Amino acid sequence: MVQDIQDYDAAMQAIADGEELIPGEVVNALVDGENPIRVWREYRGMTQGQLVQVAEISVPYLSQLESGKRRGSTDVLGAIAKGLDLTLDDLIDLRATTPPAILERVAQAHEEEPVSLDEINTLVHEVRRQR
Repeated sequence: MVQDIQDYDAAMQAIADGEELIPGEVVNALVDGENPIRVWREYRGMTQGQLVQVAEISVPYLSQLESGKRRGSTDVLGAIAKGLDLTLDDLIDLRATTPPAILERVAQAHEEEPVSLDEINTLVHEVRRQR
């Protein structure tokens, strides 16, 4: 019970500090595997036209990203994330897009520390050089 009260207090403080509350339908859509770009764009009330202006990409390209026909570069996804007021991690699931060999090396090297995107990119380049 004490832990519940502490968790509640921490949640209320996070809200007071400006933490964004995300509606259940958005969370469910993301958990169900819907495209995060489209889910977040619609939640933010943006049209494709508005997002492409901010991200400086074309509507067909955004449409292909949202439909899963294309995978965006880090730069493009970063621009989209910025336009949606998100982080890059909010748009991609690193576990789903990172080769298993890299995940294995990350797990070995950093059992208790979080791993940055830069460290993962370094590992990606190392694995590619070894092929």
